Amino acid sequence: MAVVSPGKPRVWPFALFLLFVLAYNVFRVALFGMTQTGAVTPDRPLDAVTNALVVYSELAIGLVGLAAVPGLVGSRHWGFWATAAVNAYAIVFDAASAVGVQLSAAGGIVPPVAILLLLLAFRSRFFPAPPGSAGAPVPQA
Repeated sequence: MAVVSPGKPRVWPFALFLLFVLAYNVFRVALFGMTQTGAVTPDRPLDAVTNALVVYSELAIGLVGLAAVPGLVGSRHWGFWATAAVNAYAIVFDAASAVGVQLSAAGGIVPPVAILLLLLAFRSRFFPAPPGSAGAPVPQA
């Protein structure tokens, strides 16, 4: 049986999280592409402004999310905050879309909520505790 040292976090859970974030953001960009080809259409006709807001928000969520991935990989503060912001926007966007466009958009709330919760679980990678605090190991003399 493998023994995990308490000071070194496991890599594979974070790697799975990164793959999930990457796949989700690629899906958002692909969803934009599918709306442009007509493969995905709303349940009811939308006016031009609402349609543009919906499809370009999908693109923005995906692209900003993809731009934040290198910051997540490098455990940078900006990667954490960009991911948190884009997923908070995605939750608001999908909730508004569920009310104003079509009810099935409510399902889009689940992945960003999961990403935010996992991001909080991995926050110590981005914001390590200062030495001597309750969560940080104390250096031995």
